[in-house]
Amino acid sequence: VPQLPTPQPPTPQPPTPQPPTPPAVDPPADGPATPGPSFSRRRYEAENLDLQGFEKESIRGSKASGGKMITLEGTDARWGRAKGVFDGADGQYRVVVGYFDENDGRATAQVRVAGQKTTFKFDKNLSSDTAAPGSRTRKVIHKSIELKTGDKFELAATQNREEYGRFDFIQFVPLRSRNS
Repeated sequence: VPQLPTPQPPTPQPPTPQPPTPPAVDPPADGPATPGPSFSRRRYEAENLDLQGFEKESIRGSKASGGKMITLEGTDARWGRAKGVFDGADGQYRVVVGYFDENDGRATAQVRVAGQKTTFKFDKNLSSDTAAPGSRTRKVIHKSIELKTGDKFELAATQNREEYGRFDFIQFVPLRSRNS
């Protein structure tokens, strides 16, 4: 009876080189990092804010940004308030409001940003008695103010005669980030 050869174990092959495994890193306790608010121009259309007393209005040819503004005309209110929350990055900003300053009254405006209040009159007596390109203007409310994400802001007005406190927007122009 012929003898069969005894099977031999396979010859070991050298291991294939593998790239090094990076060390394990625990994620931050509050989860992965997400980008924060950007340090860029922020413009809030008045008609998109939380309104009390004011109504949204669209006047053909007014050149209102976004096509609309807020007004006290057609309401039972003599005053109105529009509130918002700043969602930009912490830093220094210039604050500008856009509004319609007509020639048929002197409404009183109050703009509050991060607790700081500024009051002014709609008293430029521009070329129109309604919201039109000739009565559209803007005012710097704060040349420089320190803001943080979540700061509150408010536009308010009290009408006078036929001046209905029409606001178009509030804009925050970045000057210096807190990180610079």
